[in-house]
Amino acid sequence: MSVPNFPDFSHLSRNWKNCLFPLLTCLTVAGLALLPLRLSVLEDGRRTGVVHSEELGENSSFPARTPDLPGRLWLLAQRNSLPEHLTIVEQILEGEELDRTTGLALAGLRELEESGVLPEGLTGDIEGFSGSRMFLRDQSDLSSASFVEISTYAQKTADYLRLCLDGESGRILSLEVYSILLAKNLTDAETVGQTFLDGLGCACEFWESYGGEAVFRVPGTSVLYMFRQFGENLGIYPYVDLNAYYTDADQWEALGLGNSSIGAPYYDG
Repeated sequence: MSVPNFPDFSHLSRNWKNCLFPLLTCLTVAGLALLPLRLSVLEDGRRTGVVHSEELGENSSFPARTPDLPGRLWLLAQRNSLPEHLTIVEQILEGEELDRTTGLALAGLRELEESGVLPEGLTGDIEGFSGSRMFLRDQSDLSSASFVEISTYAQKTADYLRLCLDGESGRILSLEVYSILLAKNLTDAETVGQTFLDGLGCACEFWESYGGEAVFRVPGTSVLYMFRQFGENLGIYPYVDLNAYYTDADQWEALGLGNSSIGAPYYDG
């Protein structure tokens, strides 16, 4: 009885094994190339609304649709009260840009000294500033603006200053100060607030005062401006009137507009 001759497939087995290693190598390289991109996309999605530190080129769309002063104050107030509604990008200030910004800050501080908002002599021992440029974009309407946050500390007097400058006008929008000179020159918070806002060119309405605090409202917005002085500490900053904010949000939700129109009731620009 003869044994049938079956086809010899051993060469196919050897060829398949020879192709397996290059194939696995290609798949590994492709995976390594695509994985960082996927992780980057996931990370960007997770970090929407928080600080991103990156270089912005001249062709960047940041900032875009820059609003008027009340609108810029609305962006800054959201950053202080509702940062999750913003996209925030920061760049460290260095070299000539830091020098130019320091000059603007010192000029603004001296103006506040001359107007009586700050005590005279506060800027006398100030040394170097450090800080960053900040871009804020409202996720609801994509309006955006730039600001500069810088701070300094005088070792001789232990004075501390932290301030935010408007990227459009260069004027001081918010301020935190610690200095013994403040305790020696106590000023009524309402007077300080009105003087500061007049110099800023913002027609705000007096809202209320209590103790060493005075609050003003920016018309057409849900922005409140706080002026607070206790002893050696002075704080000036905009923030969101959350009672008005959430009341308006509930009304828009009842109309079936949801979050797509969020922001419109709060800044009428």
